[in-house]
Amino acid sequence: RWWHVGRFDHVYVTDASQAGVRERKYDRELAAEMGGRLAGVMKRFRAEAPTVAEAFRAEMPTLTSRENWTRLYEQMNQASS
Repeated sequence: RWWHVGRFDHVYVTDASQAGVRERKYDRELAAEMGGRLAGVMKRFRAEAPTVAEAFRAEMPTLTSRENWTRLYEQMNQASS
């Protein structure tokens, strides 16, 4: 069962297609490094999210305007020509 994989330091598992095998190894140093990076990203997210959300809300009329959609479709048509 897939939920048991986390209990092992080293394991081989089949991939989603069931046609291949993947080797999984637990690396304590890498896990600690990634956990530290995640903590930093989450701290930044919590600090910046309210400002970014407000800026997005303020720009919503511009982002969803007919003029903006026209501009986007014109760019897409030019790129495919």
